[in-house]
Amino acid sequence: FDGALSAYRGALETGERHSIPPEWSTFNQMGFLESTIGRPGEALQLYRNALERADEVAYDRGKAIVLNNLGTLQRTLGQFDEALAQFESILDLPVMESDPLLRAVTHNNIGLTLVIRPKATETDRIDALEHYRRALNAQKEASNKLTAPDNTRITRGRAGGTLDRSIGRQFAAAIGVSSDNPMTARMITLHNIGDVFRRMGKSDSARVNLELALTIFDEIGGDARSKSATLTILGHVELSSNRPDLSEIRYREALSLLMETEDAGAIATAHQNLAEFFYSVRGDVRRTLAHYDSAATARALVRNSLREDLDRLSFSEQDVGLYAGWALAWLSLQSETGRDEAAFAALAASEKGRARALLDLMHLNAEDDPSSILSAVPSGSMSAQGRALTEAAMAPSTTALSYLVTPDTLIVWLIADGGIHTSRVPVRQDSLAVGVSRLRASMGVDQAGRGAEMLEERGVVSVGAGDAASFEDLRDDLSSILIPNEMRELLPESGDLLIVPHSVLNLIPFAALTLDERGILLGERFAILYAPSLTTLALASSRPTDFRAGIVDHRDALIVGNPTMPEVALSSGVEVQLGPLPGAEREAKWVAEHIGTEWLSGSEATESTVRRRLSGAKLAHLATHGFAFSSQARARDSFVALASDTGNDGLLTVGEVLDSLELSAELIVLSACQTGLGDLKQAEGTVGLQRALLAKGARTALVSLWSVSDEATELLMKRFYEHWLASEPTGAAEALKAAQGDVRLTPGFEHPKFWAAFQLVGGG
Repeated sequence: FDGALSAYRGALETGERHSIPPEWSTFNQMGFLESTIGRPGEALQLYRNALERADEVAYDRGKAIVLNNLGTLQRTLGQFDEALAQFESILDLPVMESDPLLRAVTHNNIGLTLVIRPKATETDRIDALEHYRRALNAQKEASNKLTAPDNTRITRGRAGGTLDRSIGRQFAAAIGVSSDNPMTARMITLHNIGDVFRRMGKSDSARVNLELALTIFDEIGGDARSKSATLTILGHVELSSNRPDLSEIRYREALSLLMETEDAGAIATAHQNLAEFFYSVRGDVRRTLAHYDSAATARALVRNSLREDLDRLSFSEQDVGLYAGWALAWLSLQSETGRDEAAFAALAASEKGRARALLDLMHLNAEDDPSSILSAVPSGSMSAQGRALTEAAMAPSTTALSYLVTPDTLIVWLIADGGIHTSRVPVRQDSLAVGVSRLRASMGVDQAGRGAEMLEERGVVSVGAGDAASFEDLRDDLSSILIPNEMRELLPESGDLLIVPHSVLNLIPFAALTLDERGILLGERFAILYAPSLTTLALASSRPTDFRAGIVDHRDALIVGNPTMPEVALSSGVEVQLGPLPGAEREAKWVAEHIGTEWLSGSEATESTVRRRLSGAKLAHLATHGFAFSSQARARDSFVALASDTGNDGLLTVGEVLDSLELSAELIVLSACQTGLGDLKQAEGTVGLQRALLAKGARTALVSLWSVSDEATELLMKRFYEHWLASEPTGAAEALKAAQGDVRLTPGFEHPKFWAAFQLVGGG
């Protein structure tokens, strides 16, 4: 492979542009090779280069080939919507009328993407079968062309014969087959049809189609990945037919074939299949753990090769089940290893699947990577890894609650004084999500506040004013799930409490949860800090913390309030003018005077000025409008509003923070709506402004979980700074606790919707 890649690079460097073979084909073949040897990040860029070159020479056939390859790789990385868009765009190309084999491959790809994407419906499966029917018809048409007197092979464009055959071989390889024979495409279609029948619970029909696919494979040959994929699906079918011995044989055969390749992603999936088999069918936990360990190692190899943050996010999201299964397997071993050993090992397994893309953005290396502490621990000692991680991340006086949401169980770890306790709460993931949604609705949040009401693309559905009684009932129900009775008895009476949420739990204001029947709140008893993972906390906590009034130069503080508001373009194309925030202006003026520094407002608070000063600020306070987009496609567009100028539009976005800023702030306060929201991932947590700030160097961010009241926020922020910068200064988490208590005791602001939105995320 390396020799082939070297030859291709030489061709690009020395060949005449658009000569034979054309640049698009060379880039495409290089992309396929990089994908084959487990470097998807390189492959994505090469495919995009190939697509650009094919566009330049207006070669539709080349575009179709590259789009199929690009979409296939995106599907592998979990980018299902993007992949489907690539495949569907191919059907509109004129070449599809004259090339039945290419048409067959495209319909195959559409059908497969519909079936395997998350939450695929019965309608998706029926649509997939229709695409497979069209693929079979196209394959039959291709076969007829092959046997026609004037067509000894499928026509492959208007280029010369040598290029023609080269492209044909390359295209066949790119779809996992070894020749131009339409029977190879038929083999893939039969595999896909068998998989759909399996998903529909029709085991007999699935088995017939899958075994036909294997028969064709044995007749005409093919690569190991194609056959292993069919064997894996057959393993699933045999398992659902209560034939575990046959299932194990198929899974082992699939892994054995894949070990002859360098496809780390496929190898990981094969190990995960065997891990789940040994856990749920054989009850062999030790073999389960060995396969999970191998699967995680292989997946890490693939993730490390990805260049782009969005690619890492999509890829990591596919691994939620792997790390959840690994953690549950460790917990089931506690009778053999001891309670603490199993609990720390399970925590370590869970951490390996949390916020890994964020860690990549934080530019970890051997010197400052907190996980390097684990490198001295024997790789087999997962419990030792868990202990080392908690010691690196947590101050001795801190108590932590870490969560892992699985399909039917919520795992809770309580870590305190070097000890660890676990609780497994039987609650379905979808039920938990409904409970969180109902709680937020009952609070009446995401309504009027610092400006969210004028935007249509809101991250959380707008709700009514809420009902106090239903809120209390829902809050108490969730509190009993998230803080089980056995955990409540182990909590200290006060101190610092770290929350490491997971999945939908990122949307919960833990400070508003109750601890007993008297209604004592978690936020009354503890100073609460949040972190995406223990590993990110360890890194953030290692960043400097020295800002106090009078200790550093006050010019290190950046205070902004009520800038001249910019216009925001809605998805409809309508421009909306953001309204002024007089409370934010009073708030910023007070903070600046309390610290003894200048502040920016109105036309002075331009995006260019703020971006320039933000990089050197030890403290930044931005009191303005904010908005979070909940879709992955627009997550980078989430923003805080500033004054526009000749160089910038006034919207400081997640993408701009990630792409152009380097930060050194101890604390960044985003006193605005929804700054703690964004694209919610299970593996990564919330992908939004708070993540971008931590990624680029901030130690801690103070952000909001909903659209906040302007008046209540002004009061909260004043009280926060009074406590934080007092003559006997306290930590930011303790200062926020005190400030929330002050607001809670203010007439009219007793309800949590006025005081519980803000939370500290990062190093504290």
